[in-house]
Amino acid sequence: MIREMSRWFQTYGFAEVHDRLVVGAVPLDAADVRLLVAFGVTRVLNLVEDREYHPGARDEVTRALADADILEERQPNTEVRAVMSHI
Repeated sequence: MIREMSRWFQTYGFAEVHDRLVVGAVPLDAADVRLLVAFGVTRVLNLVEDREYHPGARDEVTRALADADILEERQPNTEVRAVMSHI
């Protein structure tokens, strides 16, 4: 088992919700991507905006996903930000 991962991933992680479908925290670094590889993830739907990453982290994740042959589709979820601004 891979022990190294971001605190975010360690806290929120991910869970299988159906055959070949998991949901969970967005990977924040290469260690998180290695964990996805270990669990057989081949495709990611990313709902996070670039500005939600720490400086340099988005580039690191992009490279790590490409190196791992994990396809990433981006669909930043601006509705969450809109809802949160009203709370």
